[in-house]
Amino acid sequence: MSLIGQQLLQPENGWERYDDTNSYIEYTGTGWGIHYNSAYYNGTLHYIPTNPIDTDVTARFKFKGTDLRFIASVHTEYTTDLTCTIDGVEYPSFSVNSGTSHQKLMFEVTGLVSKIHEAVFKAKNDLRRWSFDAIDINEDGELVDIDAYNTKHLIKSSNKIHTLLDNALTYPNLSTPTQEQFEQWGMDALEGYEKEVSKVAIEMNEAGVLEDGRVVRKTINKNEWKINGMGVR
Repeated sequence: MSLIGQQLLQPENGWERYDDTNSYIEYTGTGWGIHYNSAYYNGTLHYIPTNPIDTDVTARFKFKGTDLRFIASVHTEYTTDLTCTIDGVEYPSFSVNSGTSHQKLMFEVTGLVSKIHEAVFKAKNDLRRWSFDAIDINEDGELVDIDAYNTKHLIKSSNKIHTLLDNALTYPNLSTPTQEQFEQWGMDALEGYEKEVSKVAIEMNEAGVLEDGRVVRKTINKNEWKINGMGVR
């Protein structure tokens, strides 16, 4: 098994690699360029050529799976404070500032719930440049269209379904929500729900999942307009 900071020229057994030029990866902010060199995976590397970089520079994508690896180059002008945020949870920052080397495994997370996740990479504080060469995802997962999937949440407690609408608890008349009703009433995330928990006499754990009650979640493929999956916890 490869360790963080080691060169990883090919995905290991159990992993599938996706190149930086994959159309499902979205690069935001100004300054992104593509460099071509056989030292990079598939010969291409997304990077920002000069310092400092804009605060809105990110690389963003969605993937289905449980495990993720980030492959990048390191350079003496690169950031010491690169972060990955998955589904709103920011992981500890890491440095890509070192003597020039390529196709390095710089970040890894395993054991996620098998569902659609959104990942965002960003230089957090020092606004120094960085690069994006590839990602590895567990072979049972896949990189997905960033615009095709949307996850909506409804809360069921005491046999009533409720949601947040304009920062206020709302109890729509729902029993078995349809896809259209999830689209209409569902919450994109659960962060704002924590402030309203006391009103329905239930508690949430640190992961944002109800201890007493159920989080009902549907992941919808908007391109095909069908339910991709449903989770009840």
